[in-house]
Amino acid sequence: MIAGSARISTAYDAYWLAWLRAVNHKDVLAVVTADDFNAAAVPYTLSPYTMLRVHPGASPTGLACEPYAVFFEDVLQPVLAAFDDCADALDACEGGAGDAMALFLRQYRAALAEREINSLEAAWAATDRAWMLTKGPLQVNDWQTGKRLQ
Repeated sequence: MIAGSARISTAYDAYWLAWLRAVNHKDVLAVVTADDFNAAAVPYTLSPYTMLRVHPGASPTGLACEPYAVFFEDVLQPVLAAFDDCADALDACEGGAGDAMALFLRQYRAALAEREINSLEAAWAATDRAWMLTKGPLQVNDWQTGKRLQ
């Protein structure tokens, strides 16, 4: 679990940097910080599972909303592979010791890879439910918070 989490964390680095650049893109910031910006004009703007892309003509604001899997398609591939590898390794644990964690990792991966904007809420809700099934002293969500596993 620790080795798999470390690999996920390492793979997350490039994704995190891409995410950081995207949310601070000058053209997106110019639109969303304008006094007359109306978030309701772009469906899913306030969803925590989407990104805004400059797309002239896509909406009155010139922005389009996309799921992470679409917006970060290339940079997410190593992250998704790291999730797969870790879940597969947990499946190999004897006595089902890694079953709940493998389920959680697979669901997290599925939510992160979800390309249908209308399915995002359900995918991430399922991830939260899968997380609640995990038990144990090790919390593996450190790759999300940027903490490095040593």
